[in-house]
Amino acid sequence: MILLAASILPFSVSAAREADADNSIYVDLYPQNPSSFSDVAIGVRSYLRDIEQSIVSWSVDGKQQAEGIGLNQISVTTGPVGKTMTISAVISTQSGDQIEKVIKITPADASIVWEAQTYVPPFFKGKALPSASSKIRFVAIPDFHDENGKTIKQSSLSYEWTKNSETALRGVGKYIFDTTIGNTEDEISVKIYDQSKTISVEKTVTMLPYPTKMIVYEDRPLEKTRYENAIGDTMNLSTEETTLRVEPFYISLSLLPQTNFVWQMNGKQIFNGNGNRNRTMTFRQERGNSGESEIASGVGSVLKRFKIIFGGVNF
Repeated sequence: MILLAASILPFSVSAAREADADNSIYVDLYPQNPSSFSDVAIGVRSYLRDIEQSIVSWSVDGKQQAEGIGLNQISVTTGPVGKTMTISAVISTQSGDQIEKVIKITPADASIVWEAQTYVPPFFKGKALPSASSKIRFVAIPDFHDENGKTIKQSSLSYEWTKNSETALRGVGKYIFDTTIGNTEDEISVKIYDQSKTISVEKTVTMLPYPTKMIVYEDRPLEKTRYENAIGDTMNLSTEETTLRVEPFYISLSLLPQTNFVWQMNGKQIFNGNGNRNRTMTFRQERGNSGESEIASGVGSVLKRFKIIFGGVNF
């Protein structure tokens, strides 16, 4: 679909290919790195020629699409990845000059996948989420084709990674970017080019740090940890001896080996004595006693608090 407008686009020349014999007329493209099946605005402007009083004729792939006085902009829709579109603008000035500007757009596409270097329990169905100061890896997966429709290899493309608008990594084959998540929002962008810089695309993701959280599970010797049943606000002890395990969701993997976990009962710290940095804690109850205890478990100020109700024991 072609949309007509009479305003000049305030954008710089894109990485798409432009061919002309008159350097007094500039071609603008927005977005500068169009993907497949996307709307693209194309405009012409000049500081030396009066385009507003000129007849501008637009053609797409050899077929005239629009013509008019001062018609300095059109909008087109790109095709699939790798299908080159040729747009021509013929400007006929009042002085009798005729200038043709040609731009070729070869749409490309890409996606960014990421993997946070944080902890989640075994067999957890969700994704490990980044927490403040944790490491994270981004991988760019481009979908580039040359004029002949042949896929351009990921390793032969050029990449420019930015973090919060500052260049962090660039070079041929640099499709992997490792960084550290901050305490606030981080914007990660990658621009990808072919060797001639005639095909390009840009993608951006916004990352937010997630808080580390402690979740407690029952750890049964024969059944192992019951990850399907997290401990809520209250737990009723059903056996004489119960072992609980705390899982530190989204804690940085680099910190986990040195992390000592804290267990508290009624405000006082307790220890398990089994040398696993207090990852688990065993509670025993005696018959004939009943009551409840306030339990807290975690790291530093990040604690899971819950209540244990027992029937027949003083801990």
